[in-house]
Amino acid sequence: YGLCELNRRLLVLPDCRHAVWPDTVAHAALLTLLPLAKAGLLAADAAIDVAVSEGGSRAARVAAEVVAALRCLMPGYNGAVSVRSAEGGDATPGSRAVVLAMQTDCTADLSVLTRLYDDYYDDHNFTYLFSRAPAGADVKGANKCLLHLSRPSAGRLRVDAALDGYLKGSVGNAVHCLNLLFGLDERAELVEFLRENVHAVQQLVLVQQEQLAPHRVVDARDAREVAKRVARVVREVPVVAAGHEHDRDGMHELAQK
Repeated sequence: YGLCELNRRLLVLPDCRHAVWPDTVAHAALLTLLPLAKAGLLAADAAIDVAVSEGGSRAARVAAEVVAALRCLMPGYNGAVSVRSAEGGDATPGSRAVVLAMQTDCTADLSVLTRLYDDYYDDHNFTYLFSRAPAGADVKGANKCLLHLSRPSAGRLRVDAALDGYLKGSVGNAVHCLNLLFGLDERAELVEFLRENVHAVQQLVLVQQEQLAPHRVVDARDAREVAKRVARVVREVPVVAAGHEHDRDGMHELAQK
């Protein structure tokens, strides 16, 4: 399961050959839950409520994916996960932003939980705590997820999350998985390349969405074929704005690598 914040140690093993991309909503929801599950602060029967700006139409599939991933850390987890559309979310249908709020019962002190989340994501490069509830505009064009912890009522924890569904929730995560599968620095091409070539990457994702199934499988044994496919797609990516003439060359270089 290609959620790097959960399975990074498995993805770097020599015999790991495949990674399945997470659903974008499940990806964001799990990032709000992993520190709790690992620390044993999520009860085995805890009910989890996820209100999301988009993706409510596939709620049952997202909920099942979240439960399956949580059981990697908590094999005995048998709680109910509810995924629903948020009222007044800041993303419109078809938007690239995934903005959600996860709530569950948790009596631990908020300062303890903040340190817990800080420690969990301390050596992960693309997930950060934020000073307020993040919005889609805070993550647009960036390969990162922002989290904010709050206490809506006594004994209740709320974690807000936002990520760019085209980058951190999709192609950025695929590159992250490839870096780990091939033994590269997990940040390779994700910091400088995506920052400098974000417009070309957006176009690449739009083309890929027409060609590939919702769950993409990356196979390290077929690296040459993957490179050829990327190269074919790159040739179709237009220069989308004046001043970005370098984008096509950058995409060709990445395809060759």
